[in-house]
Amino acid sequence: MSVPDELRRYVPRTDLYDSYDLIHYHMPIEQPPSTASYIIFKKGNKIYAKNGVYGHIEFEGTDAATVIQSAIDALPTQGGKILIKSGEYPISSTIVCKSNLTIEGEGLSTVLKLTSDAASLGIFQVAYNLQDVQIKNLMLDGNNVNVSRLIFIRKVQGVTLQNIMFKNAYEMSVQVFCGVGEDDSPPRNIAVQGCFFEDKGIIISGGERVEISNCVFTNVTKYYGCIHITSTNHQAKLITIASNVFYDNERFGVGVYGNSSDISILNNVFYDTPTNYSDTGAIHISCESDGMKNIAVIGNTITWSSNPSATANGIVVAQQTSTEFTLENVAVIGNTIDGQNFTNTNTGIYLHGYSSAGQVRSVTVMGNTIRNMGRTGITITYSSRVTVSGNTIKDCGKNTSAPAEDRAGIRLASSNNIEVYGNIAVDEQATPTQQYGIIETGGSDNNRIYNNQLSGNAITQISTVGANTEVFKNKGFVTENSGTATISAGSTSVTVNHGLAGTPTTIIVTPSGDIGDVWVGSVTSTSFTIYCETAPSSDTTVYWYAEYKS
Repeated sequence: MSVPDELRRYVPRTDLYDSYDLIHYHMPIEQPPSTASYIIFKKGNKIYAKNGVYGHIEFEGTDAATVIQSAIDALPTQGGKILIKSGEYPISSTIVCKSNLTIEGEGLSTVLKLTSDAASLGIFQVAYNLQDVQIKNLMLDGNNVNVSRLIFIRKVQGVTLQNIMFKNAYEMSVQVFCGVGEDDSPPRNIAVQGCFFEDKGIIISGGERVEISNCVFTNVTKYYGCIHITSTNHQAKLITIASNVFYDNERFGVGVYGNSSDISILNNVFYDTPTNYSDTGAIHISCESDGMKNIAVIGNTITWSSNPSATANGIVVAQQTSTEFTLENVAVIGNTIDGQNFTNTNTGIYLHGYSSAGQVRSVTVMGNTIRNMGRTGITITYSSRVTVSGNTIKDCGKNTSAPAEDRAGIRLASSNNIEVYGNIAVDEQATPTQQYGIIETGGSDNNRIYNNQLSGNAITQISTVGANTEVFKNKGFVTENSGTATISAGSTSVTVNHGLAGTPTTIIVTPSGDIGDVWVGSVTSTSFTIYCETAPSSDTTVYWYAEYKS
């Protein structure tokens, strides 16, 4: 149905974008349908906000933050959508979001760029009893302005950040924060999807139900690392970090601190991360207070293309103080870590207690593949009640200046009650660099090492120091053997090659006939001799059993 002539407005022949008055008062009543409540666009040095329903320009100015804020404030209580067209928009103050709001750009061609540190909370503030806010499909440029973050999230439920490129932030790109006394309303249900983080990452301080997935982090240099999870003012929990890519970052990829719990780090790729932060892991978990539990590190890939400037680890689980905090149910499963023969790729998986009074406990390390590390495949220090099973460690120990004990497949240092079974620790190089398959050092005891497969390690396959440590049924390191020997007629002795990994510590012999007293002598690392008091008149079988305890 057409609009009657008397209801039409005269539209002058001029560039409507150049005059707020002309556009506001002379826009035709008939307008094409819009998918946004307001459309933000730029013409020359001016920014305009057009009503997406009626087509009128309602706000204009030279500062995009003011125009966008005006459009947000004009939305009804049920919210709406702000569409920001392609262009570079100067931002001199923080844009304060409201509930049920979508802010969407047209991809990387929509750039919001900070121009003043007056925007103290960043480009967007999503805070204080809001719900269901989406920001997507644009670029946020911090312009290296002295503002801590680009997006600030606090005391909200339901925030989605999608397909955003973050760059030139001063300290962090996104901060998820729980304030003092806000235990009943921490930021919840936060999704960060498909975003690109260049030079600064994300800090989660006390959030719940946060998912960061399918994002890219690169050139992150700030000490916070790429993703920093901590429990400031409230326990961070129910956080998933999945299917992200981290490359060429100085600090860790994912750091979990405080007493954060229920954290899943799944199927991420870490490439040249970290490169320049001593003894940090690509994934770094540090228990600093009671309550850290249910941490799953599963299916991640970690590798380097060049030698890190400082010693770097694959996965670190650490107890940070001498206080015996509770650390429960940590699973490091099915990860692949390749040091690529670089000397500063320190350790594949490193469980590190603070001291005998501050141990790492209740950790499962299972089904990981570790190779070509500078030092050890798996190192466990000041730890207890840890299970290490089904891992494959190959050709580690590339740093030839490191002590031999630090160049092993698996090393237990000052640790007890560790179960080490079903692992493969081998060196298949022409000149082995992995010195030990499995080694105990520094007061370790009461460990069980069994059913492992070991070969090719330069010094020995297994070395233990604990008086109560059990070593048995390991392929390539025979600790128990038995057989028969024959004392010939007229003879009083027979020499047996026992096949053990070292000099027997226990030998039991039982003759099948009466040949008087029987004893053992001339015991070496390869053989022993069975002697009898009376030479038999016919060949006599002697049954023997031997054990070796290293």
